[in-house]
Amino acid sequence: GVSFPITDQGFIHFSYGHIFQMPGFSYLYRNPELKKSTGITIFGNPDLNAQKTVMYELGLQQQLSSTTAFDLTVYYRDIINWLSSEYNFIDNTFRYTKYITQDYGNIRGVAVSFTQRSRQGLALNLDYTFQIAEGNASSPDAAYYDNLNNVESEKHPVPLDWDVRHSLNATITVNTIPNPGMSLINKFSTG
Repeated sequence: GVSFPITDQGFIHFSYGHIFQMPGFSYLYRNPELKKSTGITIFGNPDLNAQKTVMYELGLQQQLSSTTAFDLTVYYRDIINWLSSEYNFIDNTFRYTKYITQDYGNIRGVAVSFTQRSRQGLALNLDYTFQIAEGNASSPDAAYYDNLNNVESEKHPVPLDWDVRHSLNATITVNTIPNPGMSLINKFSTG
């Protein structure tokens, strides 16, 4: 990440990164004794690839006065080799599911924050985020449950279960110096 001052009270910031994460051991080594169960058996897969996220972020932070500032940031995250599951069968007699890394997801959004440091006993922090999270599946077990319910799995990105389109966080602090203060923290979100 880098930042570059554009004035004595503001700067532009940019970051780019590749993030790798190995799936949890429960997905690598589930059912290591290879025991069959009724219905569809789930097996782990020790050959899973690392999940990869490519992240881009660009923003502007600007001081408005000696006590107030705002930050505007746009971001995009591309998730490759997302953990999923694959349905298989052997001779139409034994059905099983194993974990694989093949799904895809992306998250894009904009975040705006406003900060007012304590002035005359009042401090305020507001931040609003609009984001869209899409992918093939919200859970690694989605294909397993789709097969149990005879539903075809998603083939193209759809909104994920944890997609939160609008999120607003607010913290208001009232403090009369030197007496103790009071804070109110609130969150509103949709999704």
